[in-house]
Amino acid sequence: MCVYEETIVRKSNSSSGEKFQVLDRLKAIEEKLEHVQWTYTRNPPQLPIEPSSMHRCHLPHNPSTGPSISPQEDMPPCDVFEDSVDGIGTIRSSDSQDDSAHFGASSNIAFLLRITQALANSAGCGNSRDLLKPYHRCPSSATSSNVPGPEPGLSGALSWPKSCQATILDIPPDAMDIIQEYFATVALFMPFLHEESFIAVFERGRTQCFRNVRKSWLSLLYMILAHVYLTQTAMSPSTESAERSENFFQNALALAVPEVILGPTSLEHVQLFCSICAYLQGSSHSSRVWTFHGLAVKSALQLDLCSTESCSHLTPLDQEMRRRTWYMCLINDAIFSVKFGRPPLVAESLWKASTPSKITDLPPSVARSPSVMATSLSYYRAMLSLSFIIRDITKRLYYDNVGSPPPLSCAETLTETFNLSYKLSEWHGNVPRALRPGEGLEKQYTRHQPLETRRLQVALSFRYSGACILLHRPILQKLWDFNSDSTSLELTLLKGTGFLSLRSCMDTCRDAIQVGTSIVKEINRQTNLLGAWWFTTYYTFNASLMILGVLLASMEPSFNELLSLKATTSLHSSLNDAVTLLAQLDGGSPMIKQCRECLQRLLKIYYSIAQASITEDGSNKREQIEVDQLTSSCTSSGDIDLSWLPPKDSGSFTLGHGPGVTDTDLNLFEGLFSSNFEFLYG
Repeated sequence: MCVYEETIVRKSNSSSGEKFQVLDRLKAIEEKLEHVQWTYTRNPPQLPIEPSSMHRCHLPHNPSTGPSISPQEDMPPCDVFEDSVDGIGTIRSSDSQDDSAHFGASSNIAFLLRITQALANSAGCGNSRDLLKPYHRCPSSATSSNVPGPEPGLSGALSWPKSCQATILDIPPDAMDIIQEYFATVALFMPFLHEESFIAVFERGRTQCFRNVRKSWLSLLYMILAHVYLTQTAMSPSTESAERSENFFQNALALAVPEVILGPTSLEHVQLFCSICAYLQGSSHSSRVWTFHGLAVKSALQLDLCSTESCSHLTPLDQEMRRRTWYMCLINDAIFSVKFGRPPLVAESLWKASTPSKITDLPPSVARSPSVMATSLSYYRAMLSLSFIIRDITKRLYYDNVGSPPPLSCAETLTETFNLSYKLSEWHGNVPRALRPGEGLEKQYTRHQPLETRRLQVALSFRYSGACILLHRPILQKLWDFNSDSTSLELTLLKGTGFLSLRSCMDTCRDAIQVGTSIVKEINRQTNLLGAWWFTTYYTFNASLMILGVLLASMEPSFNELLSLKATTSLHSSLNDAVTLLAQLDGGSPMIKQCRECLQRLLKIYYSIAQASITEDGSNKREQIEVDQLTSSCTSSGDIDLSWLPPKDSGSFTLGHGPGVTDTDLNLFEGLFSSNFEFLYG
C-alpha cells in the first residue's frame, strides 16, 4: 500500500516555481512507487523447486504488459482445485443436484452406464439403477446424466488476484532445452506455435529478466514447461515432475486467465487456451477442459480467426499461424463434444468453410528437418479431416447431443453407420502410409522409422479407434435392446450388416490395445513412444469397454453366432493385455489406478456371469472352453495383481436378484457404482 506524505506548497507568484514544485512532487511519487514495487522481492512466492536451480528475475509493474501478479499468492492448493470429475472421470457422488456436469449420449459415461445395465441384465439383476438406489450413485438416465456435486475451486482459481503484486519468475536454467524438447515432441501434434519466433522472444526476454514480455506469452512459456514435465515418459510422471508441472500450470492460469476474461484477447490467448485444454486431459482437472475450450472458441471468434479476408493484410507467417490455431479449435470442438456429450460450440457453417488443404508448410522450421515437419503437417491435416467425420457421426447418430430425440430405427442406424463407415474407410486410405493406423507398428521398429513418425502414427491410431468405437456403439446398443417385441427383420439386419460392422470394430479395438502394448514394450527399451500417457490409458479403456460390450451381446441366445470361438478367445486375450499394460503404465497416477480397477471389476462381473451360464450337464461346452481360456490367459500373467479373478470353482446362488449372482458379485456392483467413470474421449 502506498502512503503519500503531504507536501507543503508554498505560494509563489512565479508560474515557473509552481511547475518545479509539481515536478518535484511527481518525482517523489515515482520514487515511492518504485520502492514499493521492489520491496516485494523480499518475500517472493515459493515454488517446490530448489532456488539454486532457478534463474530468479524480478518483474516490476509494467503498464505495457498489464499489472504484475503473484501466480502462487492467490491460487488455491492443488487439492482444492481437484475436480468433482477427475482425469479419468471419477464422479464423486453427492445428494445435491447440479446441472453444471451434464454428460450426453456420446459421452463415455453414458456408454459405461449402458454396459453396466447389460451386465445387470445378464446377471438377472434387472435394472442396474435399482441396485444403486440405496447408494444414490446413478444419474437419472442411461444416456444422459446430470451428475451431482459442485465443482469446488474453479471460482477461486480463476478470480482476479486481490493484490496486483510484483512477482518472481522461477525459470529453470535449462529452459531453452525444455523449449526445444517441447517443439521436438508436443508441438508436432499441435503445430500452431512458430518455434523460431517464440525462441526469439525468449532470448530477448531473458536478457531483460522477462520484464517487458507480454503476460500471454509468459503464460505460454509456463504451459510449455508444464507440458514437458508431464510427458517426459510414457508412464505417468513421478511425484516431483507432476508437482513441477502443476506449479507451472497454476502460474500460467494466474497470469493470463483474469486478463482475457476482463480485458482484450489476442492470438496468443487462443493458443494458450488450446494448450491448456491439451494439458488438462492428463491432469486431475479434466472437467475444466470444456471451460477453457469455450474460452478458446470465444476468443477465436472474437478475433475472426475463421475468416481469411480479415487477415489478408498480415504476413504469410501470421496468416498461417492464425489458420492452424483455428483448426486446433475445430479439432478440439469435435473431440470435446463427444467426450462430454455436449453440443458443439462451433457452428456447422464455420466447419463447412474450413478445409484441411489450406494448411501449408509455411514457414519452414530451421530447427526441425523438412521430413519431420512434413510428417507433422500430414498428421495435422489427417487429424482435422478425421474431426470432420467425428463431427458428422455426432450429428447423424447422436443428434449433436441435443435433447432426447426419438431413437433411430434399426434400419436407419445401420444405413447411417454404413455411410459413415465408408467415409472413415476413405479417410483411412488417404492417410500417408507412414501414419496410417494399423500399418504394422511393430514392423516399423525394424525399418528404423523416425521416432517422430512413430509417435504421430500411434496418436492417430488411437484417434481412429475412438472414431470407430463411436460409430459402432449405436449398433451394439441395438443388440442390447433387442427383445421379444422386436421384429424378425430387425434380427436379420442385426445378424447381417450389424455383425459384420461389429466384427470390423473388434479388429480396430484389438489394434488399439496392441498399440498400447507396443508403447509399454518401448518403455523397457528406454524409448518414449508417446509421452501423452493419458492417451494410452483412455483409448485402452475405451477399446476394452467396446470389447466387453460385444462379449456381453454374444452371450444372448439370439446373437450367439456373433463371435466364433477363435474370435472370443482373441478378445479375452486382448482384455487381459489391457489390464496388464495399464498396470505397467502406472507410475503412481490415481487416474490409471482407477482405470485399471474399474476394468478389473467389470471383467470379474463378466467372468462370474459367464461361469454361471455353464450348465451342469455340460451342454454349454463352448462357454466352458471360453471361461477356461480366459482363466488361463489371465493367470499366465505373473506381473500383475490377479486377485480380481474369482476362484474357478466358486459356487453361485440366488439372492433375490437372479440366478448365478453371488454375494461377491453384488459387492462388485456396489464397488463399481461407488465411482462412476467418464473416460474422456482423448
